[in-house]
Amino acid sequence: MLPGTATEFWTYNSLVPGPLIDVYEGDTVRIRLENRLSQETTVHWHGLPVPPDQYGNPMDPVAPGASRPARIDLTSRVNELEQWTIENRSSMDHPFHLHGMRFQVVSRARSGVTSNEPCLACRDTVNVEAFETVVFNVVQQQLGRRLYHCHILEHESQRMMGVLEVVA
Repeated sequence: MLPGTATEFWTYNSLVPGPLIDVYEGDTVRIRLENRLSQETTVHWHGLPVPPDQYGNPMDPVAPGASRPARIDLTSRVNELEQWTIENRSSMDHPFHLHGMRFQVVSRARSGVTSNEPCLACRDTVNVEAFETVVFNVVQQQLGRRLYHCHILEHESQRMMGVLEVVA
């Protein structure tokens, strides 16, 4: 949190972050979101490669009576292997998050030394340490818009986020 600022949290079951739902390959999960708020909302699923219309895209809900222009920053092609490079030029860590798809970190570089990632795990968030560069491979498997951003809430409002359009 930023010093001197208050951050309000709306929660599920009074938990920050929300409740953990363990899902394993082959499981079928049905979740019903019942919105009892006075405004629109979404749910975002971490770690699950789900279609864009089901993963809680925060660009979809619009407050009553409001409108919003579409914003596209990057374009990817569905089912093509891409290699992304995330460079942190600041003196603090930034957890980078890609919505709706998992990726594999392949290398990290710091102080001119590059090392291969020892564990090629599938993830949707990677911590990019201060002055570190992280390289990962990803294949977008669903068409549509997805967000990518720093997972520190206040950094999203400081323009550390963007929109990825996945096209055929």
